[in-house]
Amino acid sequence: MPLGAVPLPEQSPVVELRGVRKSFHGRAVVHGLDLDLPAGSVTGLLGPNGAGKTTVIRILVGILLPDSGSVSVFGRSPSRGRGGRV
Repeated sequence: MPLGAVPLPEQSPVVELRGVRKSFHGRAVVHGLDLDLPAGSVTGLLGPNGAGKTTVIRILVGILLPDSGSVSVFGRSPSRGRGGRV
């Protein structure tokens, strides 16, 4: 740590996914995803076509609900604003 730097307190992640699964027409596109994104981080989702990148983003913003698992964005379910449960 640089001289004079103040250590930041340990923070809980701003985005948490635990065991998230999503299938379409019997085909699993997201298989038990666990992900923590801390505040101030920059993250990219990389993968081939059909890997589930867009599905994960849609789950994070509350457009889709996962089939199972839990999702938290800033400590809240992204689906709360639309009346759904995650």
